[in-house]
Formats: sequence, structure tokens, C-alpha cells
Amino acid sequence: MSSEPLSARKEDNSEDPSDVCEVCQKECDLDKMLICDGCELGYHTYCLIPPLQHIPKTDWYCAKCLVAGEDFGFEEGQEYSLSSFQQKCTAFKKSWFEKDGYTDDRVPEDMVEREFWRLVENAYETAEVEYGADLHSTQHGRTTT
Repeated sequence: MSSEPLSARKEDNSEDPSDVCEVCQKECDLDKMLICDGCELGYHTYCLIPPLQHIPKTDWYCAKCLVAGEDFGFEEGQEYSLSSFQQKCTAFKKSWFEKDGYTDDRVPEDMVEREFWRLVENAYETAEVEYGADLHSTQHGRTTT
């Protein structure tokens, strides 16, 4: 589990492939090394894109394992029409960003992006995400050029 740095988990001095960062290929800063809970390879927090400021309190998986793993992906959610999904998004933006002084759904795109990365880097706050990017051209039509 990646809730503690590699240096705290080492019980012996035997060579271990997780001692070397997969990005920079250096064996240093073991207290900043994350071990993937899937493949058990090591990554410095500062070598990741974006860099992580803290060691996650939960399991952590590298990008390779997230893409290749069968346990990852999106759960089946509700089906929405375009207008009902837009209404849901508008209501969410309005309620989520009220704390930042926005009283309507007109939140600047850069503010949404900053909030996204803040949530990604913060292991103590959660937000439930509904995936809404797939449209079936057989159901919604398609454009031709």
C-alpha cells in the first residue's frame, strides 16, 4: 500500500526494482517514492505529471496500470439526454463554485481546471464524477462534411 513512503517500508537492504524511479531512473529520495499497488514499480512524487505534493493515503496506481488494468474504468451510470446532462452540469457548477463567489453557472474555464487539479492532488477531499463524453451517433445523429 502506498500510504507510507518506500523508505518506511524497507525491511532489508536487498536490491529491489522499486528503489529506482521509472521516470528519472534514479535511486534517491526514497521518502518521495510511490510504489504502484498494481505493478509495484517506483515513482518519485515529483517526477509524476502533474507532480504530487503528498504521498496518497489510499492505494495508488501508475498510469500504465490504470490504462491496462481490468479493474479500472467507468461504472455504468445514468443515461442522459443532452439537455438533461447540461442541466445537471449547470446545477453542479453553480453549487460547487458558490464558495468561490460564483452565484451562477458562468465559471471561467481556468477556474474549473484549477479546481480539477486541486482535487486530484488532495487526498482528503472527494468528488463524485459522472462520465459524460460518449455520444452514440446512431442515437443522436452525426455530422458529415
